[in-house]
Amino acid sequence: MLSKQITLVRHPPMQTLPDTIPFIGRSDFPAEQSALKQSAAQLKTVEFDAIISSPATRCRALAQLLADVRNSRLSIADELQERDFGDWDGVAEGQIAKADLQAYYQHPFDYPIANAETLPQMQQRVHDYWAKLLTADQQKLLVITHGGVMRLLLQQVLNFPEQQLFQIKIDYGCQITFEIHPSVDNADPFVQLASLTNPNI
Repeated sequence: MLSKQITLVRHPPMQTLPDTIPFIGRSDFPAEQSALKQSAAQLKTVEFDAIISSPATRCRALAQLLADVRNSRLSIADELQERDFGDWDGVAEGQIAKADLQAYYQHPFDYPIANAETLPQMQQRVHDYWAKLLTADQQKLLVITHGGVMRLLLQQVLNFPEQQLFQIKIDYGCQITFEIHPSVDNADPFVQLASLTNPNI
């Protein structure tokens, strides 16, 4: 088997939003149009056989633009969605009790946001889908997704603790490329972090 390459890309910035919305997960805000075109331009040298995108408009718009330009196959995967922040998703900061926000920021990995996807649930979702990507037929995949998903995949590959999840900068348009080398004895493939780039969008 040949080695594979998977490139993850965070969606472009969203259209102008109040700075007071701290949690945007499943809330479907569109990408800002000039940033969308800039993101597409910065990906013009990336080689891929197929594109897979989160269903969120801010991801899917970029994926569709690239698919149209390259005449490439595009698939949508629910597993690539950002975390569902439940009752806080897309809500202005002033509508969340200050004590609750403070408690979350003190313990972001286990604070129980009402009706939200928990971190372990998201980790399992992302872990299961990554296993599918590793066995995909295509040799070069482009995956348009979210910062949270990208952080969890870095954590899975590099095996670092949750406390370090936010110590890696994942800007809008960030590109992370993994190289996957097949095992000769049917063991799990060897995955290397090949590059991490934060474009200026």
